[in-house]
Amino acid sequence: MISIQNLYKIYQHNKENEVCALKEVSLQIVDGEMVAVVGTSGSGKSTLLHCIGGLERFESGTIAFDDCMLHSLNDKKLAYFRNSVVGI
Repeated sequence: MISIQNLYKIYQHNKENEVCALKEVSLQIVDGEMVAVVGTSGSGKSTLLHCIGGLERFESGTIAFDDCMLHSLNDKKLAYFRNSVVGI
C-alpha cells in the first residue's frame, strides 16, 4: 500500500519567487488498485510522481510504501528504493 499524508512540495527560485507545487496532498493506494493522475499543465502531476518515486525530496508530509517511510531514507537507501521498489 502507498499512503501519502499532507504532502507539501515548494520550489523556491529566489527569496521573492516560490511556487507551491503540492499542498496538503493526501491519498492511499491499496495493492492491486489502479490510479490515474490527471490535471491541467502545471497542476503538480509530475511533481507528485517524482516525490512518490523518490526522485525529489518534499518539504513536509509523509509517503509510505507499506512500512517504508520515504522521508526517513538517506541517499543510499533512497537509491536502493528507486532501484528495487518503484519504476518511473
